[in-house]
Amino acid sequence: MTLERYLAIRRYIEVGFWGALFSIIFVSETAVQIIDVNRLGLGYQAWEVICWEGTSIFTLLLLVPVLLFFDRRYPLRWSNLARAIPAHILFSVLFSALHVSIMVAMRKLIYWFNNSYYDFGNVAEQFVYEYLKDFRTYALSLALIYLYRHVVLRLQGEASLLSEPDVGLNAEPSEQPERILVKKLGREFLIVVNDIERIEASGNYVNLHIGDRVYPLRETMTKIEQRLNNKQFKRIHRSHIINLDYLQEIIPLESGDAQVVVKAGAILPMSRTYRNAVAEAV
Repeated sequence: MTLERYLAIRRYIEVGFWGALFSIIFVSETAVQIIDVNRLGLGYQAWEVICWEGTSIFTLLLLVPVLLFFDRRYPLRWSNLARAIPAHILFSVLFSALHVSIMVAMRKLIYWFNNSYYDFGNVAEQFVYEYLKDFRTYALSLALIYLYRHVVLRLQGEASLLSEPDVGLNAEPSEQPERILVKKLGREFLIVVNDIERIEASGNYVNLHIGDRVYPLRETMTKIEQRLNNKQFKRIHRSHIINLDYLQEIIPLESGDAQVVVKAGAILPMSRTYRNAVAEAV
């Protein structure tokens, strides 16, 4: 599978990865717990052990998107660790509280269906115990997320705006740069800004689309828009900017919004807020 093909279906693979990972953890943890219950003669039934592990793992899986959302708001970068680390530590408490609350509610419901009663025990004592486990899970999940991102960015190549002229690269610093530096697998090369077909918001990055290649740039949509030639690049949506040279068709919608078809075949949403400005420019 090529990198471009993978990036096109990466969301499905990422969802599948988390599902497979937590399924493996569920099966292994459940098997160990059942063996321990039988070995120690604790008297619990198999369905109870499955209930404990299943509700815990399933709730953690549900909270992965919450973790990803928070990390987009407070990414762990060298430039903002003093702010991001305390934020993540505080959020880990909320993360654990959500995990425990949903998990206990599900267990009580399952026990009720089995004509039994689930006792969580002393709330304060049990929450401290669960938080220590949840913090470990939280930290390991973040480590996996950042390792994965690092590998993808290394393969994909990360773009950066030029702020100073690079010797031998024929690049001039400008409020509207003509070239963007890309670092990929230890190599550096330049891409021409006018070759960018469209720009799409993606978390803490914007993705620069050139043909079937996608280069992530650590920048906001607002700031990158300010650095581009506004006669050639137009904002069509809060998450999309297009190069008018690659605009193929505008399809009006009854809502007042529209859809934009670019020459590469992608169909993008256009907000009514930007529709008139684009129509005037073309």
